[in-house]
Amino acid sequence: MLLDPGLGAAVGIARTVVAAAVWVRHGQPDFYFRGWGAVELGLILWAAAGAAVGIPFAAVVTAGERWLGRRVRALPASVSVVVAVVAMTWAVVEWEFARVALGPVLVLDGLAVLVAGAFMLAWSRSSNSNPAPAVWPPVTVDRPNTVPHLTPPAAL
Repeated sequence: MLLDPGLGAAVGIARTVVAAAVWVRHGQPDFYFRGWGAVELGLILWAAAGAAVGIPFAAVVTAGERWLGRRVRALPASVSVVVAVVAMTWAVVEWEFARVALGPVLVLDGLAVLVAGAFMLAWSRSSNSNPAPAVWPPVTVDRPNTVPHLTPPAAL
């Protein structure tokens, strides 16, 4: 799944944008960022780190698809992941600003990976692209070597 490095970069960018929005909302204190240059650097670093994490995540998703016999629907899963990460990041960064201290290292990252995995599984479907079509009404055969006839549903 080649989308995962792009998804990782999108998550990194979204996290930085949300953190910058909270930073601005609190009056740009010299706490989370130290000027707009730090925001720009954060965008670059978090996008690169997200893309780097997306590569092994793609391998895990691909292995999971093969093991479970399912295919991930990439677009809805990716949008869901980014929206969830925005909400989680907003809550965590607000909490950090209230404490004026950074939270435990990599807690948000671990949560983001768990949420991403959950959405990838939730937005997956069976990889059997050609399931047997449902037949209604049911067709039955009374005797071998005869033509099938329709059985009324009440008789079943």
